[in-house]
Amino acid sequence: MRKESLCHASDPCSPLSNDLCDEEFYHVASTGAFMTLSSSVGLIYFYCSRLPADGYFKPTPRCIIDKQMGVCTLHLPKSSPIRTVCVKGNFKSLKQKACFEACKQLHQIGALTDNLVPDIVVEENDAEEIGKESYNDDQPIFFPPELVNQDSQESMTKYYCYLMELKQNFGYEFPVHNIILLARSQLEMEAKSVGIELEVDRGTLTVNLKYIGLIRLSSDQVILCRRFQIALFRVLMDHKAEKLTELLSDLTSGNNSEIDYLLLPSNYMGQNPVIDWLSISSILFSYEKVWKNHVNCNAGMIQTKSGLVCTCMIKNSLVSTPHNGRTYIIDGLLNNINANSLLTLSDGGVMTYKEYYEQRHGIHLCFSRVSFLAGRHIFPVQNHIQRCKKQKEKGMFVSYHFSSFRD
Repeated sequence: MRKESLCHASDPCSPLSNDLCDEEFYHVASTGAFMTLSSSVGLIYFYCSRLPADGYFKPTPRCIIDKQMGVCTLHLPKSSPIRTVCVKGNFKSLKQKACFEACKQLHQIGALTDNLVPDIVVEENDAEEIGKESYNDDQPIFFPPELVNQDSQESMTKYYCYLMELKQNFGYEFPVHNIILLARSQLEMEAKSVGIELEVDRGTLTVNLKYIGLIRLSSDQVILCRRFQIALFRVLMDHKAEKLTELLSDLTSGNNSEIDYLLLPSNYMGQNPVIDWLSISSILFSYEKVWKNHVNCNAGMIQTKSGLVCTCMIKNSLVSTPHNGRTYIIDGLLNNINANSLLTLSDGGVMTYKEYYEQRHGIHLCFSRVSFLAGRHIFPVQNHIQRCKKQKEKGMFVSYHFSSFRD
């Protein structure tokens, strides 16, 4: 076989078949780069994949083909300099023609280099060569305009309402509740609803976002919602009451906001989702006004440092313990435990809770027969948007005991 090959070594070879002759192509003379109808589809998908993205959004092109009209409309992501390309032609090659035309336009404006690769790829390579960092997820380059305050002077502010339906795909004793997002502008959604899946420590949480209509709020309602949202975020971030007390005592908080969106608790009126105003108005809680709408429930009274309340008002509330400055969620009463109950210490010793608080914290429990409150930690807030930086933390849920006391 080797001898036979050597015999034909001097024979001229026939020219290679050129597939470019069989279909339309685009040629860049300065570099010799070629693009065909078929290769343009992969190129446009590659270009979109290099646009800014995060853990919840992957930029991809979207084709809409009208078979009757023989028209294909190619929609590119918002971050692309070219947003829409429309072409006519044979139905079988419509998508290829649209991608082909989009790539040509992207090259003409410089979004594709003369080598027909996305310019962002060149920038990333240059950044690696000179030792600079490329795009950093920790530094967002813009804030969604739909969530920016439009500075309207109207007495009633118009908001677009979106229901965030939450479904927990894991077992837990405390269920999640839906949230309503209020935005000043309508969000651009390709479908009637958008579903995403979030990773949490115990499993996954499915979120379905859908538009449910318009609502108009008075200026007092807007300020109330803003104060509730600010207080909620402050508790989740700090887990302490000092800054929260400061916030609630500031009557001007919530009046001015450059970023105007509201995340509010939701419940249902029949089959219709509505804003949970009862929870929102809890931000206005005061011991002087709390009895005005209270119905006698025979649940019993409990003395706190700030005043006397019914035990039904304590459940699901936030309680601050001055001896450590922390804030807890109250689940109910520990009917079998009070100040006279015995506490077993870590060293094996035994003393009453009353003795423990006096010796350890200098607190005198005044009402030794009142049942303690059962509380739990506020869960830690974690950032699950940053990919590859997520730190898994195992939450610890402990039952805490509280009683009325004085300094």
